[in-house]
Amino acid sequence: LQGNRTHLGRFELVNVGEAASLREKNGIKFMANEASTDARDLLKRAIALHRDGDLTLSERLYLQVLEAEPEQTDALQLLGVIAAQMGNTTLAIERVNRSLAINPNQPGALNNLGNMLVEEQRYEEAIDCYERAIHFDATNAQAYFHLAHVYLSVDRHLDAVSSYTRSTELEPDNASHWNALGSALEKVGRLDDAVE
Repeated sequence: LQGNRTHLGRFELVNVGEAASLREKNGIKFMANEASTDARDLLKRAIALHRDGDLTLSERLYLQVLEAEPEQTDALQLLGVIAAQMGNTTLAIERVNRSLAINPNQPGALNNLGNMLVEEQRYEEAIDCYERAIHFDATNAQAYFHLAHVYLSVDRHLDAVSSYTRSTELEPDNASHWNALGSALEKVGRLDDAVE
């Protein structure tokens, strides 16, 4: 758990409370009825199982959430994460895009989609996803970190330094961010800064 986010490898899982807050901020709410309460409880259970690595059961529960609420964006995008974890990047991208078509203001989903696009070597599209994630949540250190990685892949070294710097500001105790910043500084000839 880093900040209010939970990460499984390179993927970000939503915090149900945080997701609900973002939805309300963007004018999207769960319908207040018994079915939505059941769906919210199922979603919480599915996320907990997903965090524990039970992809099969969490997938089944996400699908049940969608039976109750077909446009439940968290369940859709997390089904995408499961597809990516199981090696089906095409299906993963399709599911996350369906979620983003319903609500484009999902920084975690955009970050996850960026990671999936990187797997497909679709770097410019990934950059767009990370930049949009940062637009909606400027405190998302992982989006800055992943964006910097892609910048390095497309030889935008100064942009990588800038993004790594921001990720270290947001997560100063994260050694991998500092190591990556040092490597990027070295690539742009700022070896003295990298040693610090």
